[in-house]
Amino acid sequence: MPDLTTMPMFPLGTVLFPHALLPLHVFEPRYRLMTQRVLRGDREFGVVLIERGSEVGGGDTRFGVGTVARIVQAQELPDGGYALATVGMRRIEINRWLPDDPFPRAEVVELEDRPSDSDDAHRARAVSAFAAVCDLHRRIDPRLPEMPEFDGAPAQAAYELAALAPIGPLDAQQVLEAATTGERLDLLTDLLDDHARMLRAATELIPRPAGYAFGMTQNFDDDAARRRLQSDQERVQGLINDMRSEGLDDEEADQSGDLSHTPVHQGDQGSELFEREKDIAILEQLENELAEIEAALQRLDDGTYGIDEVTGEPIAPERLDALPSARTNVDTPAHRLHELIDRIDRPN
Repeated sequence: MPDLTTMPMFPLGTVLFPHALLPLHVFEPRYRLMTQRVLRGDREFGVVLIERGSEVGGGDTRFGVGTVARIVQAQELPDGGYALATVGMRRIEINRWLPDDPFPRAEVVELEDRPSDSDDAHRARAVSAFAAVCDLHRRIDPRLPEMPEFDGAPAQAAYELAALAPIGPLDAQQVLEAATTGERLDLLTDLLDDHARMLRAATELIPRPAGYAFGMTQNFDDDAARRRLQSDQERVQGLINDMRSEGLDDEEADQSGDLSHTPVHQGDQGSELFEREKDIAILEQLENELAEIEAALQRLDDGTYGIDEVTGEPIAPERLDALPSARTNVDTPAHRLHELIDRIDRPN
């Protein structure tokens, strides 16, 4: 039987995939304590999708397969909370939940990503299905950039596709739980094909006047929205400044030639390069998040904030409460691809 490990757990309303980035705002006291302990240890905790219930307050029901998240950047906030940048590492299965005292914990076992026959062919079909979805979205919004490149290894490409695919959390959970890489890629292909069919039908029904906002108004507190966006802007800018400061220090050391003559093992060099690449990816994500916040502030100034850019309908208040920089409603066909692809690969 595989080894069991006791791990702090963070139940969320989203699925984290290996190799994917996940920013977190930690504000509940129990998760603040968990973060403090994790930062003193190996910087890892488990993320699982909530099946029923809420992220806040406990009492939720959770799925049994999740992902280990590793903290790669952390900033303590003035109110005692934390802004975290994390990356998905590997899949885990819950063997047994332990009491949520003082925070959720579980006995977990790592899950292997088993290869299957013709994984390269499965990968090619999934990438083709994703490309078709991108093309359809680009017909709606020509501003969308070209499709990003996916890793050549089918196992990693499957997770990269899953993180960008316009699928809901329950479908994402099925993808995460797939037993083999081939099954995961085939499931993604089916989901992407379904989305493409829905999008083709939707594009025939949705009118597209210039400007995307059809003169509809949304009742919300402009001042409250602006204050929250400005608070998020300050938080994200602080994280960016911290990471840029560390990066500048590294660059100055390299340029000055002030390098240690102590021999460095190749494995250590590889680990440092891996960490550096992750930091760069996280910095890019934070810069994209900042750009989204600034765009939302501009929409407030323009009077178009709170209007779905695809349908012209008002964005649901609970959607704006959860994501103040949202451009679309949750159930808008283009919503997730607009947000995720635009954040990961927005042209300068």
